[in-house]
Amino acid sequence: MPKSILLVSLFLSMQIGVDAYMGDAAEYFNAWYVVLTCVEIFTEGNGTQLNFIMRQAELGLAALPIALAILIALPLLFVIIMETVCKMVVPQLQTKGH
Repeated sequence: MPKSILLVSLFLSMQIGVDAYMGDAAEYFNAWYVVLTCVEIFTEGNGTQLNFIMRQAELGLAALPIALAILIALPLLFVIIMETVCKMVVPQLQTKGH
């Protein structure tokens, strides 16, 4: 379990870092802007509207909860897929090696 948490944290950090570097060029989903929007909600921000998810205007108030769900679900999905593949591949490699 701690390894999974480490992988999720690593993936999430990479995703946020890449989106922070890309800025407005991140097209469909910008994890960095989601984080900034959440920070701005709980602090007295400058009120700048950040486009963090595609079709944000059409989503309205649901945009931030959907973006937060994506922000959490993508790293978890990535780790689940990696662990499943490892559980399938590693035993086969071990039996072939002996």
